[in-house]
Amino acid sequence: MTHQCAEIKTVSSRARWNVSFSPGSVYSRLLFLYVCLLISILGAASLNCAILPQYITARVAPIAFAAELGSPPQELSLLLSTISNETLVPSKLGCSKYQQYGFASSFDCETSVGGIFDPDNSTSYTRIGPFNTTDFMDNSARAANGSLSRDIFILPQSTLNVTIDQFEFGLIDDTLPIGYEIGLGPGSSLLRRLLDMNLIPSNSYSIDPLLPALTLGGYDQAGFTGSFHDYPLPVGTNHSSLLHVSVVDIIIEYPHNPGKPSVSLMQHSVKQFDTSIDPFPDILPIILPQDVTAAFMKETGAATIASRDVPQQQKMLLLAPDMNNTLHYPNQFAGVMKVVLSDGFNTTIPNSMLVWNTTTKSNDSIWMSGVGMPSSRQPRFGSSFLNSGVYLAVNYERQKFSLANSLLNVDVDSFPSLIGGS
Repeated sequence: MTHQCAEIKTVSSRARWNVSFSPGSVYSRLLFLYVCLLISILGAASLNCAILPQYITARVAPIAFAAELGSPPQELSLLLSTISNETLVPSKLGCSKYQQYGFASSFDCETSVGGIFDPDNSTSYTRIGPFNTTDFMDNSARAANGSLSRDIFILPQSTLNVTIDQFEFGLIDDTLPIGYEIGLGPGSSLLRRLLDMNLIPSNSYSIDPLLPALTLGGYDQAGFTGSFHDYPLPVGTNHSSLLHVSVVDIIIEYPHNPGKPSVSLMQHSVKQFDTSIDPFPDILPIILPQDVTAAFMKETGAATIASRDVPQQQKMLLLAPDMNNTLHYPNQFAGVMKVVLSDGFNTTIPNSMLVWNTTTKSNDSIWMSGVGMPSSRQPRFGSSFLNSGVYLAVNYERQKFSLANSLLNVDVDSFPSLIGGS
């Protein structure tokens, strides 16, 4: 469905609706909420499609957002998937298998997945039948057992505290620490319902990983610096990945050691390679072409570690496609990774996403790498690319996605500058 006011939603089709007030002001906050409420009451027709996007702040992590489900509401934290179209919710039954996933108790399991939904405690819950995904079958959570369900779905931290009656979702009985999500793919059930309810101006969204914040139906002009870099989206609604870019250089830099020279990992290898930057379900590790990985191992001293030596919870955190080829460093690595795209856009993946300390099953301390060994799957950056400070805007009506550098120092009390579409 194409919306006539996909680009801008204002009284004038060419004007921009900018919400700009002095940050931190109680009066300006009240005024902002009043404006949002007024627009909601008057409706799109009387204001010539003047519908603001829904602006939502994250609760626990850059790509995990608060949601409420059922009557009375049960609190959840759901990850954002740029690939899937469905919303998946963890059930209470799943965490009864907590030992299978390396948890000490069902409570630890429920905490890890960000809360669970118990349909027996919701008076408005309806089970439709078995859950059969229509999304790309490349994620173990999608092949899990569960129920196709309907209930009241609430985004409590959205601009207008959005409530959707009879929202359809998958209630999943097999629990993984990661795998429960709000699908924002091209056939997203959430975006479709919000469009049908006239609560967003266009079939689009944006993610600010540093604030962090999600904008449904547009983007926040105050969330990034510079201009957007645009890239095409593939046609269709069923893909293993959507966000594809071409990389022309990867540079290891040492910002805390000015005397140590930077090293290009591609100076003696491929000149360019295509990769996915979809942040979910592939959270970690970064997968690079074989010769680029070899250059990374030579520069950092990283070596493989046997899967049997990695604790179960670390395996589930890594989500490595081939856990027999996980990398670790002999010593703590102190560098960062600069990624340069073919159109000149670049970002730097910080050290915290390239190295972390853990213990083996024999309680030996090791430094794990955020870069994995190549496998049968294509190169990808997982969540590392966006979480390095890249603002993402996706517009399905224009079949494109856009990247920009997020602002590093955003006042959390300041107001967004919301624009419909991208």
